[in-house]
Amino acid sequence: MLLEIKDPNIIFTQDAILEEIQGTTALVLYADLKTPPECCPVCGCLSKLVRYGFDRSCVLMPSYSYRPNYMKLSRQRFRCERCRSVFQSETDYVRPHSTISTPVRQMVLFEALTNRSLSDIARRFHVADKTVQRIIDEEADQHNYNQKLWLPKHLAFDEFKATSKMSFIWGDGDRHEIGAILPARTSYALMKYFEGFALSVRQRVQTVSLDLNAGYINLIPRLFPNAKVVVDRFHIVQTVSTALNMVRVQVMKGLPKRSKEYRFMKREWKVFLKGFNELEASKPTYHVSVGYYETTVNLVAKCLNLNPEFRVAYEAWIIHLGIWDMKSHLAGLKATFGALRILTERRSW
Repeated sequence: MLLEIKDPNIIFTQDAILEEIQGTTALVLYADLKTPPECCPVCGCLSKLVRYGFDRSCVLMPSYSYRPNYMKLSRQRFRCERCRSVFQSETDYVRPHSTISTPVRQMVLFEALTNRSLSDIARRFHVADKTVQRIIDEEADQHNYNQKLWLPKHLAFDEFKATSKMSFIWGDGDRHEIGAILPARTSYALMKYFEGFALSVRQRVQTVSLDLNAGYINLIPRLFPNAKVVVDRFHIVQTVSTALNMVRVQVMKGLPKRSKEYRFMKREWKVFLKGFNELEASKPTYHVSVGYYETTVNLVAKCLNLNPEFRVAYEAWIIHLGIWDMKSHLAGLKATFGALRILTERRSW
């Protein structure tokens, strides 16, 4: 129970002793494994099996002190007289052709969930950092189901920063589940991955939701012939608001820093991002930036009169907010991209 050994076929043959293994004093236990096989794993024969000696391996076990613990396990070998194949007894405590016990693997994976480096985990469990990485990769491969037989009707594309590079991720828009994560987001990597799906599978995709990344948008007609591009609402709002703030900053650079318009646009910049109906139009309030009582609508109007480009950008923003408030997605996209086209044609800002 202390060593978490559940296999009754592992029998200890002598007391634990201290031995030097790989230049370190370790606690070593000796045990035998004589599990009788059900049949030959190659041909399935049972009557032609004979004992064929022992195979000893040094298995790393969980340590309960500063020194590592090992178990020198002698496994019974068998030979099939029918197919001449040789194999040995197996146990759940250690995988075949491995020298690391299952409890140690579980402890390494549990520590990998925390914010610890590979070298710290390796030092704690007396293994190499490459061994820790290999254990993590083997566990990840068991849960990574890279199927190429189906795709959801509604896809969602996005990217995120993984270590020092950007990775690509796609998910199911209906079930809100992650489909796959690619280590690169280049057009070549996406084409190579999605072209692994059959054309009939890709033709069943109806919509692809993404941001305003032109690289993704240009790939959709080639990869998914029948899919429609759905731009994420958040990125549309972000693009229009960024354009409005750029125009506001450009106008502020042409004003004296002590002017009331400059101070109002710098201090109360969030007012320009609100809907026009949300601004106070009847009751004057005191504004610290200008130093007197005035309605917010009048102050915003004075700033808009400073530059026609600023007025166009602000009107495009107001139209955009009003369209989303009416929940008309089709008209909203049309008017928003129309406003964006107007802003991009005016290159002065």
